[in-house]
Amino acid sequence: MDINYEALTTDWFDRAMGTGPQGGKWKPKHHLDLYRPWPEQYVVDFNQPFNPFAFAINACALASACKIQGPSKVILDQIDYLDLAASIYTDTLGNHNYIRNDFSFPMYWATMKKPFYGAFMNAYTAYGYIRIFEATHDEKHLNKALKLISTITSNDTKLKLSEKDSRGDLWLYEYVFTPLETDAEHFKKLGTETQPDGTMRFRIYNGHIGALIALLKFRKLTNMGFVDETIEQALLTMSKNLGSQLLDNQFFSYSIEAPQLPDYGQARAVHLAKQLSEATDDEQLKLTYQAFDKFYRESIKDREKEVYTAGRATARELYSPLKSM
Repeated sequence: MDINYEALTTDWFDRAMGTGPQGGKWKPKHHLDLYRPWPEQYVVDFNQPFNPFAFAINACALASACKIQGPSKVILDQIDYLDLAASIYTDTLGNHNYIRNDFSFPMYWATMKKPFYGAFMNAYTAYGYIRIFEATHDEKHLNKALKLISTITSNDTKLKLSEKDSRGDLWLYEYVFTPLETDAEHFKKLGTETQPDGTMRFRIYNGHIGALIALLKFRKLTNMGFVDETIEQALLTMSKNLGSQLLDNQFFSYSIEAPQLPDYGQARAVHLAKQLSEATDDEQLKLTYQAFDKFYRESIKDREKEVYTAGRATARELYSPLKSM
């Protein structure tokens, strides 16, 4: 499968990741004046003033501002603040770095214990560091991205963020976690696979694709080939499986484990399929995007909230009783 790296511009990557592009006119007043504040739920409910997606959005805004306005002291101060926030939520296990979510989180009517990790969190944080490096040319930011990307792709990690599942497909796992002991059987009934150390992992379409696009960005910028096999295998996983995200002409599913639960971003599913179809010459991915786009326009666009609400209610009725079985 050929990748169209020459066509993948900075703006293309920012659109694909959902982090921009930004116009460059934003001027922070001080280092805490973020373009995108940390999500209120993270700060208030989870007591965590850090979120990888917000980190990447802020990094893109700073990179755009720096390109247009130059590296002002306020911009550099805010970069230092973002770096500090990310560093606080970075764990080192062995020789590898993991972005940590330091709170328990409800998932599929059960609970993931804290802390939990994932390729999505590493990838979006790495993408932010890459964009900061492009703005400042400070190698320390690229090195931090390198460590986070290496952790996603390495076969020698203590906690694997990517690995082939029981079907032989390589997934970039959005969540790698330990369940509450009382919830482990519930997750297994959903088809959640367990690693030898007892951790579990979810195969989530949007998280896999977001992490994959970050890998593509890293590869284009650095020309480091160690990510090539992971990129190729992750693309093949989507070529094979992405069509199944459109579930029985009802909606776009969130994950392999619980297909009856709709993705909370129905339009996003079409957007991400479009990005993959543009990034490669894979005919199946192009056909999948065309089918997604047609279905969304004809069946989802004008009633997205209704479809999601009804689908979630059906999923709750189907999956939540598994806890008591």
